[in-house]
Amino acid sequence: MISLAGAGVLPDWEPQPTTEYSNLYYYNVLIHSQGATNPFTNKGVVWDGNNPIHRDEFDQNFYRGPDDDELDGAINSVEEGESSWLTTASSPPTARTT
Repeated sequence: MISLAGAGVLPDWEPQPTTEYSNLYYYNVLIHSQGATNPFTNKGVVWDGNNPIHRDEFDQNFYRGPDDDELDGAINSVEEGESSWLTTASSPPTARTT
Protein backbone atom coordinates (compact mmCIF):
# COMPACT_ATOMS: atom_id res chain seq x y z
CA MET A 1 0.00 0.00 0.00
CA ILE A 2 1.40 3.41 -0.88
CA SER A 3 0.69 6.53 1.13
CA LEU A 4 1.27 9.72 -0.83
CA ALA A 5 2.29 12.13 1.95
CA GLY A 6 -0.43 10.63 4.10
CA ALA A 7 -1.90 12.96 6.69
CA GLY A 8 -3.33 10.41 9.08
CA VAL A 9 -3.97 6.84 10.04
CA LEU A 10 -7.33 5.90 11.51
CA PRO A 11 -7.05 5.12 15.25
CA ASP A 12 -8.26 1.53 14.87
CA TRP A 13 -6.15 0.73 11.75
CA GLU A 14 -4.09 -2.44 11.97
CA PRO A 15 -1.45 -3.39 9.41
CA GLN A 16 -1.88 -6.66 7.55
CA PRO A 17 1.10 -9.01 7.91
CA THR A 18 1.24 -9.82 4.18
CA THR A 19 1.05 -6.20 3.00
CA GLU A 20 4.00 -3.86 2.44
CA TYR A 21 3.50 -0.18 3.30
CA SER A 22 5.38 2.80 1.87
CA ASN A 23 5.02 6.52 2.55
CA LEU A 24 6.20 8.85 -0.24
CA TYR A 25 6.56 12.48 0.75
CA TYR A 26 8.31 15.77 0.15
CA TYR A 27 8.82 18.70 2.47
CA ASN A 28 5.79 20.95 2.87
CA VAL A 29 3.75 22.54 5.65
CA LEU A 30 1.71 19.34 6.24
CA ILE A 31 4.83 17.23 6.75
CA HIS A 32 6.35 19.90 9.00
CA SER A 33 3.13 20.02 11.05
CA GLN A 34 3.21 16.25 11.54
CA GLY A 35 6.34 16.77 13.63
CA ALA A 36 4.71 19.39 15.88
CA THR A 37 3.17 18.65 19.27
CA ASN A 38 -0.02 20.20 20.61
CA PRO A 39 1.00 21.72 23.97
CA PHE A 40 -2.43 21.01 25.49
CA THR A 41 -2.72 17.32 24.57
CA ASN A 42 0.97 16.39 24.14
CA LYS A 43 -0.08 14.64 20.93
CA GLY A 44 0.69 15.57 17.36
CA VAL A 45 -1.26 18.43 15.83
CA VAL A 46 -2.17 16.35 12.74
CA TRP A 47 -4.30 13.26 13.48
CA ASP A 48 -2.98 13.29 17.07
CA GLY A 49 0.42 12.27 15.70
CA ASN A 50 -0.90 9.06 14.16
CA ASN A 51 0.69 9.67 10.74
CA PRO A 52 2.29 7.28 8.24
CA ILE A 53 5.58 9.13 8.68
CA HIS A 54 5.62 8.13 12.36
CA ARG A 55 4.56 4.51 11.86
CA ASP A 56 7.19 1.77 11.75
CA GLU A 57 5.01 -0.23 9.34
CA PHE A 58 5.72 2.30 6.57
CA ASP A 59 8.97 2.50 4.64
CA GLN A 60 9.77 6.21 4.34
CA ASN A 61 10.74 7.73 0.98
CA PHE A 62 11.67 11.43 0.88
CA TYR A 63 11.74 13.26 -2.45
CA ARG A 64 12.62 16.81 -3.43
CA GLY A 65 9.40 18.77 -3.83
CA PRO A 66 8.27 21.39 -6.32
CA ASP A 67 8.84 24.28 -3.90
CA ASP A 68 12.10 23.20 -2.22
CA ASP A 69 14.05 26.22 -3.44
CA GLU A 70 11.41 28.64 -2.13
CA LEU A 71 10.98 26.78 1.17
CA ASP A 72 14.70 26.37 1.86
CA GLY A 73 15.18 27.86 5.31
CA ALA A 74 11.63 29.22 5.55
CA ILE A 75 10.58 26.90 8.38
CA ASN A 76 13.39 24.39 8.92
CA SER A 77 15.87 23.33 6.32
CA VAL A 78 15.85 19.72 5.15
CA GLU A 79 18.90 18.06 3.68
CA GLU A 80 18.15 15.60 0.92
CA GLY A 81 18.33 12.10 2.31
CA GLU A 82 17.59 13.18 5.88
CA SER A 83 14.48 13.83 7.88
CA SER A 84 16.09 14.97 11.14
CA TRP A 85 13.68 17.92 11.37
CA LEU A 86 10.93 15.52 12.40
CA THR A 87 10.47 14.90 16.09
CA THR A 88 9.47 11.31 16.61
CA ALA A 89 9.70 8.85 19.45
CA SER A 90 11.18 6.27 17.08
CA SER A 91 14.36 6.47 15.08
CA PRO A 92 14.26 8.62 11.93
CA PRO A 93 13.07 6.87 8.78
CA THR A 94 15.49 5.94 6.05
CA ALA A 95 14.97 8.52 3.33
CA ARG A 96 15.54 8.14 -0.41
CA THR A 97 15.90 10.95 -2.89
CA THR A 98 15.33 11.20 -6.62
